[in-house]
Amino acid sequence: WLTAQQFVDIIAVAESTPGPVAINSATFIGYKVAGFSGALMATIGVCLPSFFIMVILTKVVTRFNDHPIMKGLLYGIRPVVISLILLAAVFIAQTVLISPEGFLGIDWLSVGIAILGFIALQKFKIHPIFLIIFGGITGVILY
Repeated sequence: WLTAQQFVDIIAVAESTPGPVAINSATFIGYKVAGFSGALMATIGVCLPSFFIMVILTKVVTRFNDHPIMKGLLYGIRPVVISLILLAAVFIAQTVLISPEGFLGIDWLSVGIAILGFIALQKFKIHPIFLIIFGGITGVILY
């Protein structure tokens, strides 16, 4: 279907466009595989199951919200969600920051850009959209 680089490119495009990443990515991949009809089917395929699952889960959680087992389940899910987000970040970082050329296969320029972006976000509270735009412009100029 996709190479690792194509996947990272899709994430970059999906992150820089309005809307949820999953829907943008599915639409892009669907279009790449089967044109407009593929984009439409992929978008519907991503949206409908989530919609039905959320309707059912909302009813269950609302009904049993005060039950000790439900409280324990929700408390236990938190670290799992954090782990999944961290795993996705590690996968993307490996694809973006590690290259076959260079010292130890690390793309030091990309690492530097990532560190500068992190500092700009954390210390100077620069809005993420400006960092995304800056990263895109920097990538066009340097790569």
